[in-house]
Amino acid sequence: MFSQFFSSEAYAQRRLRVGFFHFDGYHMEDEQGNRSGYGYEYLQHMLLYADWKYEYVGYDKSWSEMLGMLERGEIDILTSAQKTKDREKRFGFSKNSIGKSKTIVTVKSGNTRYMSGDWRKWSGIRVGMLKNNSRNESFAAFAREKNFSYVPVYFNDMQKMLRELQEGGSIDAVVTSNLRAASSEWVVAEFSPSPFYIITRKEDFALLHEINDVLSKLQADDVTLEESLMDKFYTPKNGSELPFTVEERKYIENARRSGRRFKAMLNPEWEPFSYRDEQGRPAGAFVEIARLIAARSGLEFEFITTANREEHLKKKESREADIILDLRCDYNMAEKRGYRLTNPYIHLNVTKLSLKNNHGDMKTVAALRFSNITEQFIKTYFHEKDIVFYDTQQECVDAVLAGR
Repeated sequence: MFSQFFSSEAYAQRRLRVGFFHFDGYHMEDEQGNRSGYGYEYLQHMLLYADWKYEYVGYDKSWSEMLGMLERGEIDILTSAQKTKDREKRFGFSKNSIGKSKTIVTVKSGNTRYMSGDWRKWSGIRVGMLKNNSRNESFAAFAREKNFSYVPVYFNDMQKMLRELQEGGSIDAVVTSNLRAASSEWVVAEFSPSPFYIITRKEDFALLHEINDVLSKLQADDVTLEESLMDKFYTPKNGSELPFTVEERKYIENARRSGRRFKAMLNPEWEPFSYRDEQGRPAGAFVEIARLIAARSGLEFEFITTANREEHLKKKESREADIILDLRCDYNMAEKRGYRLTNPYIHLNVTKLSLKNNHGDMKTVAALRFSNITEQFIKTYFHEKDIVFYDTQQECVDAVLAGR
């Protein structure tokens, strides 16, 4: 993706002093001064709708210190603010939120003692907490709800707390917001979702009005912005093991003990995603992903091989396989055929290939026989009589080049 750019120094702009507190994943700045993070990029997207120039203030300050700076007029805006009665009395909040955060409990990767759902075993857990953090209250409510006791261990600094989790022996878990880049940790509980906002000084009505107008336009034009920024900056790095629940671990262990091998099936004519190599063995990106899942989960897969796409589709209908690796994300189709879908694990584009000198309407279209793409897309836009079916992708390409 390419962007146009132009000089912002050619005319006067409104300068805004932004509270830019250091928080991994949200506000980050490297040794060369390059900034990044959820909050930083959200501010950059807002500049598409506002003639502002930012001055970043307070990278060495905490978010709590930033509240005082905002109140004293040392900065103009601060982000990542959750609503409380006290804060709403003291500050102006944007009408729209700029994201949602949750309270999370994490343990060191590989720690299977404290698993999600097995709350009875959590009693006595030593929990690292940041002093005066609102997440501590939500964890206390969570512990009461799940009926387990805990020992709070307080820290002044997030990084020291996380180092203690990985290297020390005084805590078993930490309680934080999910707005951080977790590394070598397992999220074993998450709760208390709440929106967060941009705040200004209480009396700064004009600026708050501008912010509300900008957010309204930005969020109408880019409805997936928050989701894409969360995926970009907060995808957990769990280490080599996966944080399964107690029930999932029991299932995997029973499968191992019984020697069960799960039958997995895929299209043998969809290179490079799935095909058979020169020795007739399953190969391709989907196969490598399946093998990675097997290695990390402890489950064993057995690949069902088929001669061609037609046989593959027939075996799908027979429900012989436990797992189908290349099923299209179509809930209606899956329900009718008796399957349950996972979340999508890969997104592929549908591409139209035509001759360079073809500028008119297409009268005929080459399509793969026994193809989901044909079933879903091509038959929607073309009459059956205008579709010419072929057995392979290469035959379709050759037909276009030959003008058939």
